Amino acid sequence: MRVIGGAGKAQIADDSRAAGRRTRTKVYDTPGTNLTAGPETDDRRSASPDVHAYNREAFEFNSSAPRAGLFYNRNGVFGLSLSLSFIRQGFRKPDYKNRYDFNPRPRPAGSFNSRRPAAPATPSAR
Repeated sequence: MRVIGGAGKAQIADDSRAAGRRTRTKVYDTPGTNLTAGPETDDRRSASPDVHAYNREAFEFNSSAPRAGLFYNRNGVFGLSLSLSFIRQGFRKPDYKNRYDFNPRPRPAGSFNSRRPAAPATPSAR
């Protein structure tokens, strides 16, 4: 849970108890706030004036997007690529918090592109 204080003096008391991995109550306000913190309070008070900034229209859902593409390689072969992108949003993160792209590209022989280690150099005959 996030508690975002407004302008002026505030009084916040947290005595929450919850089970699970993410059980902290995050408190965003200015240092002048009277905060009674409990065992699960995450105090994020700041002197920055942006601590009160909240734009409810800026919320975005996490998303996933499949994509298809057509490519041409130097051997004269056309190919089709399919990719999948996952975007995770975060609180007060510009654009997004995490982005994951999965983009396999098939080769003409039917296998997929992969990085191979460079071949060892052969000694030249003198």
